[in-house]
Amino acid sequence: MTLDKRWAEAEAAYVRALEIDPESLLMARNLESVLAQSGRPRPAILADLAELRSIDTAVAKGDWSAHAVSRCARLLERRPTFLMARFLYGSLLLANQRAAEAALELERVIAVDGRRAAPRVNLGAAYAALGRAAQAEAQFRAALAIDPTNTTARARLSALGRTPK
Repeated sequence: MTLDKRWAEAEAAYVRALEIDPESLLMARNLESVLAQSGRPRPAILADLAELRSIDTAVAKGDWSAHAVSRCARLLERRPTFLMARFLYGSLLLANQRAAEAALELERVIAVDGRRAAPRVNLGAAYAALGRAAQAEAQFRAALAIDPTNTTARARLSALGRTPK
């Protein structure tokens, strides 16, 4: 599309690809390239991706604050399909003793993509905080099935008095 200078079509295609998979660095780079060649203004999705990376970095550095929760909530209002933002939001809710809300968010993450261990570990922790031990155990075991080396899932199972298989 870009060879024919069909910039608007190329931009729309890359924006749509990023809405589906916001973690695709290749699509983001391609969009940036189209914008640089065409002189078109930056679409809002690029600012939202930058905000997602900023929140992720802050959380990785230990910022579990109410401010981080509200930043994530605002991002999800604009981009409800950003799965990583939903995972971060659920994790932040859990860290702020809001286990019931965290469980709902993390359940939504797993419903869309159940192939990652981290959301299952955090959902298990939310269930444990809510006194739902059987559901917590199921999530920790599911996390271990995905990643048998996940020490957090193993430790949380042990804390429930269960032995990892």
